[in-house]
Parts: sequence; structure tokens; C-alpha cells
Amino acid sequence: MTEKLCGHKPERDIVEKFLALEIDAKADISSTLKPKPAAPPQEKQAAVKKEKFTGKSIVSFTLGGKKYDVNSWKAMLLKICEVVAAKHSEDFEIVLTLSGPNKDYFSTNPYELLTCEKIPGTETYVDVNLSAMGVVTLSHRVLSLFGYEEKDLSIETR
Repeated sequence: MTEKLCGHKPERDIVEKFLALEIDAKADISSTLKPKPAAPPQEKQAAVKKEKFTGKSIVSFTLGGKKYDVNSWKAMLLKICEVVAAKHSEDFEIVLTLSGPNKDYFSTNPYELLTCEKIPGTETYVDVNLSAMGVVTLSHRVLSLFGYEEKDLSIETR
């Protein structure tokens, strides 16, 4: 593959050393990962409103009476996580239990998520490769974990 991409065929021993280092690096990462916290006994499933956000652009959202201007759905998800993490820093890691079918949404290891961003003020990463409805649904699930109600979040679109 290297030869196809850059026209240079690497020496076999260099490739072997590189692969060995990669395997060692991954082994080191997995051995230092903290186990995920136990899921709460009964995660309240937020009943997301039937409102459709597909094809709409977000302008802002209001959480607990405070308005946040954002320019993307991804920015909304990150800001909600940031705000909740700041208020619930002692138990924010419970978000690591949130997952979908064959998919985790949060991790402390960015290599476990395909497309992620670090939540400001934390060591936690969130999957940002979600549709508008996916962001809204996950936002409600996060808020529900910390006792917020569906009515605490309102979204302004155009």
C-alpha cells in the first residue's frame, strides 16, 4: 500500500517493527482503560417529542431557562454535555453507560468511537456522527440521566 501511495516500497523489517509498535501501543491503551461504570438501575427513557428535526438547521436551544446559540447539531450536543458535566462533575461518567444497538456514544478512549469530539472540561469523548434526530434523542437521554425532564430542553430551528 505504501508503494502504491508514494511510489516507495518500505523494507520488510521496518514494516514489521512498525506493526509491532502499533500492536504494543494498542495493548498499552486497552490495559489502562477504566472499566465502564455500572448502568443506573433504571435509566429513565426520555420520550422524545414527535417533532421532526430532519432537514432543519438549529439556531439555539434553551436548557433550564438559559439560552445557548449554536450553529450546528453537533455543537448543541457538545454544549449540552459540557453544561451537564459542569453541574454534575462527580457523577458525569455515568454517560459512559449510554449506548445503542452495537454502538457506544461516549468513551474515555477516542479510538473506541469512529467520529468523536472531547467534551470541554472532561476527559470524555462523545460520538458526533449523528443525525439531527440522533442528536436530539441522545441529548434527551443524557439529560434524563441527571434528572432533567423533556420540557427542560427546547430547540429553535429554521
